[in-house]
Amino acid sequence: MNSKNISILFITVLVTIIATKLLLVYNTKKAAYTPPPLDFESNQKTYNDLIAKAQKASDLSENQRAFDLYKDALKYYPGNQGILNKMGILKLKLKAFQDAEKIYTDLSAKSPDQPDYKVSLAFSLLYQNKFMEAYNAIQEAKRLLSKDGRIHLISAAINADQEQVEEAIIDLQNYPIQKAVSAFTKQGFFDKIRTDERFMDYEKTLEIHKTPDEEQTP
Repeated sequence: MNSKNISILFITVLVTIIATKLLLVYNTKKAAYTPPPLDFESNQKTYNDLIAKAQKASDLSENQRAFDLYKDALKYYPGNQGILNKMGILKLKLKAFQDAEKIYTDLSAKSPDQPDYKVSLAFSLLYQNKFMEAYNAIQEAKRLLSKDGRIHLISAAINADQEQVEEAIIDLQNYPIQKAVSAFTKQGFFDKIRTDERFMDYEKTLEIHKTPDEEQTP
């Protein structure tokens, strides 16, 4: 095979690889997109009003009201993954973890290549003490190259449950907003290692840098 044929073969292979990657990106975005129903246009104003009110309620931490408004909006746009994701986040904030699990299980099934759904699913499982299922969910998110920092918190809680102190501390240190970790470490996930000197020393470093408005759990 001469050099010209080799060059043509190389270019053909390269084009095939690029086309395959572009198709994968397109299919991922397509899976996450839910087209509006045929009669959506006639109800668009009502839908937009509900979304605006829901967002405002969410900004005011009126989480149940925001959820109800998003639920009403969903009637005009069934299956909209953006709305369902917002509803799932609100269920997490409302500590309705079984409901959040159901939402994110469904979303993960519809869009298996969306890592953020896997992380939120893992969070809902963690708060039900389903540690192995939560672990599996974050492993899937990591496989999908998720950059969601909550992975470190979930992993820390799982390691703490296994009394892996050093691993739990490293996970917590890897969370991008260290000042927000303090409230999370106060939860029961860390009770098994709370009296360990290494963990106590780490918690002291969190207290030094904490400010009153950073008591909220990530």
